[in-house]
Amino acid sequence: MTNLLIFTLALWSTSAFGNAEEKGLQFAKKVHALDAGFRYEYARIHLSITDAHGESIDREFELFTKEEPRDGQKTLIHFLSPKRVKGTKLLTWGHKKGSDDQWLYLPKPTGKVFRISGGRKAGAFMSSEFSYEDLGSQEVEKYTYKMLGEDPPKLERFPKDEDSGYKKQVVTYSKEHQRPIKVESYNQRDELLKTATLGPYEKHGKNFLRATKIKMVNHQTKRSSTFTWSESTRVIGKKIPDHKFDSNSLAD
Repeated sequence: MTNLLIFTLALWSTSAFGNAEEKGLQFAKKVHALDAGFRYEYARIHLSITDAHGESIDREFELFTKEEPRDGQKTLIHFLSPKRVKGTKLLTWGHKKGSDDQWLYLPKPTGKVFRISGGRKAGAFMSSEFSYEDLGSQEVEKYTYKMLGEDPPKLERFPKDEDSGYKKQVVTYSKEHQRPIKVESYNQRDELLKTATLGPYEKHGKNFLRATKIKMVNHQTKRSSTFTWSESTRVIGKKIPDHKFDSNSLAD
């Protein structure tokens, strides 16, 4: 009788965990589908980087995005100011499976294009608290999932990429519109490393919600970095020339 009880409890635990994994995967797919179909997006973004003493530096860049229905998105970040970083570019080709391709163009002092690969993707982008990985693909296929709760929706996701700087991330979603409002990232020692808060969200066209601000706080360095979108410059659906996403055109 005791052995039967142990077997039953073990079977129930396996089933419950499997159900949490399946629920997490299905919820992630649902959220991803909410913003599918935009095709192209352009925006200007203000980046504020604040150190542990409250001192800040400011930067401006434009972001070009192309949706690739059969693979991950392509994005190009192009810095406009200040003068010392003007012309710097980060090109990302996101992939549903495997590591993203990323290239960094530095006009000064080298005028060369560098490939970002392996463990370098966990490094800080332009001295901010956002890593190259944070700016990469967020495709559903790049993670495994576990649903943690439904009020509000919350799930754990675990990167499949062995070079990821994160062991896991806990993502909390708005119950109202089911977009992420908080992402807690844990390092490989399972320590809380960074927390990103997203919002408020604004509606564009009939279907698309976009965060107007993302603030990333590093709990270990006490630094923070904030992306703030200029909503007047945000354009969704207007075609962007293919050469913007060509790694051979970064130095142009």
